[in-house]
Amino acid sequence: MIININVGTAEAMSMREKLFREGVHGNYIAQSFAGINTIKAMGMRKKFYKEVSNKEFVALSLSGVGTAEAMAMREKLFRDGVNKDYVAYSLAGVNTKQAYKFREHYFKNDPERMARSFETGWSVTNGVICRYGY
Repeated sequence: MIININVGTAEAMSMREKLFREGVHGNYIAQSFAGINTIKAMGMRKKFYKEVSNKEFVALSLSGVGTAEAMAMREKLFRDGVNKDYVAYSLAGVNTKQAYKFREHYFKNDPERMARSFETGWSVTNGVICRYGY
């Protein structure tokens, strides 16, 4: 199940909260935050980090977000033992000095994970091709 709410508008955020209250698993909702850089989205990521058992989905939610707060969350995910591949995937679309330092620090001796940190994908939503990452 993928929730196709690809924006960070107040309406979309409310829809995510409603779906969570109605029992949609937080993993799927967390994944829908990819590329969304709002205060509310970051707050919900933190909530899901505490409440959702699969932190890999929280990592994926950070794709395309390069703020200092997002980088700090990646550090926490890495330290807490979240699958390193997902932490690498979380860097897709993040082209900041801090992201490059993170890659160099954690993945310089692992070329496959280094490559994953740049990996992007394609999806079709309502007949529109959307590219995430860069």
